[in-house]
Amino acid sequence: MRKKAALDIANEQPTTSNNTRVDSHGNAMYTIHSLPSSMFHLGSENFVTITLFNGFTRIHIRRYKTDPEGYLHPTRSGVSLPLTTWKSFQEKIGALQFSGQVLVIEKDLCITCEQKDNELLFSFQRMFQRKSLQLTFLPENIVINRRQMQRLRDLMDTINVTLNNFLIKETLCYFTAQEQKNNADVLQLAASQIFNDFPDYTEVTDSLSQLLVKYLSPKISECFQRFLPNNMDLYEHLTQSRQEKFENYFEMSLYQLDWQQLAKDFYMTHPPNFAIIMVSDFFSNLNAEELFKKVKQLYIAEEEKMFVNLSM
Repeated sequence: MRKKAALDIANEQPTTSNNTRVDSHGNAMYTIHSLPSSMFHLGSENFVTITLFNGFTRIHIRRYKTDPEGYLHPTRSGVSLPLTTWKSFQEKIGALQFSGQVLVIEKDLCITCEQKDNELLFSFQRMFQRKSLQLTFLPENIVINRRQMQRLRDLMDTINVTLNNFLIKETLCYFTAQEQKNNADVLQLAASQIFNDFPDYTEVTDSLSQLLVKYLSPKISECFQRFLPNNMDLYEHLTQSRQEKFENYFEMSLYQLDWQQLAKDFYMTHPPNFAIIMVSDFFSNLNAEELFKKVKQLYIAEEEKMFVNLSM
């Protein structure tokens, strides 16, 4: 009982520290008082985590158990959500308020509300659509209470900012490091052409901004054609400026990017710089939020270029 009580202490996000340990598989282990920035406590034994495994970024809502030393270990009780499912879930989470409600999201997640012992519970169950179009429940599931669901709602903006940064600093870093490892011959040739001992980080960062605009632009256009934002009529939707389109569809577009292909294009843009860049150092020092501001500016600026071209 004492261990469970210890997990109930946090209504606020615990501070992050370096008080970690590594398990036999080389994975970092954390206590309730040393959570990484990608892990959020909902209350009791339930957490939201952002993970990267073999290049796949996922959002987990999962129960953890605590060992005698206070370190957290994930259990099988939980759901692992693709990013597009997560985005759709956050847009519909406000509809879940009463017992008996059932919400199916992206044919991938089923959430049911049930009153039990005067407590409103929310059951998350992963789904799978067969070739016959029949929906089948998967073993992945977790139940959270009303207070934990409210905590999840309150954390949404923070989780999304963390997720967006994670995609750049972890996911893109992972694939770029793979490209560096797989192109040793290109590196050797590029290194022979270098006359400066220091890589041009500004040039590399600007290149990344431009590539992100290149990859995001068609995705934003696709989302614009497919989705009508809440509380917006058809005329307002069709007359959105590029700034409005970016603000409405940036995250959904970001979650649909081919990060492996983006990393290949990014890496091959500046082989000489990558011949002397430590990829992990570059991404760890990169300010992702400033990068996204630059991407937004470049995307909006394309509208001005269109008007200039039309007036000529």
